[in-house]
Amino acid sequence: VSEEAIDIFPNQARVYLMNGLALNQLGEYDDAIDIFQEASFMFGADQQLKLDLLMQMGMTYENMQQAENADKSFNQALEIAPNSVALLNTYSYALAERGEQLAKAEAMIQKATKAKPNQAYLEHTYAWVLHQQQKFKAAKKWIESALEKQETALFVEHYGDILFALGDKTAALEQWKKAQSLGTSSKALEQKIREQS
Repeated sequence: VSEEAIDIFPNQARVYLMNGLALNQLGEYDDAIDIFQEASFMFGADQQLKLDLLMQMGMTYENMQQAENADKSFNQALEIAPNSVALLNTYSYALAERGEQLAKAEAMIQKATKAKPNQAYLEHTYAWVLHQQQKFKAAKKWIESALEKQETALFVEHYGDILFALGDKTAALEQWKKAQSLGTSSKALEQKIREQS
């Protein structure tokens, strides 16, 4: 549909952004970046559009495991909107997944949770950043708070990871199996359950 929209509205950056977002979700990362770069010539003075575009580029580069390009996009986005909760969450989670710049990740997610408290998705990210820093007791507190509000397969899987890191292998296995029952297709999760590690 977004490709049809591009044919009808060839000068509308937002349509290109939607197309790039779809391509990213389909795993067609190179094509997504090409479309985002085309869109970047069109947004003019629209700072919100520029922010959305840079954030999506950062996420796509993250999927491509191009950390340097991802950081460049995310940092450019931060220059536009240093207080954007969505951006702070997305970037801090990306860094946590990489296990890099964890102090920066913690500062960003801390800022986001203060700006928008009691949000499960932010508390989950905070828990995961703390886990990656090996601050397991604090991570457990945050993930349990997130799970009180929302239960997703990813949250439950990460709860299992945190419990495992704290030495409670039985409870960890229970959470991993629960995550599996919630419908995750994570190969890493299957391995954790199989090897109980």
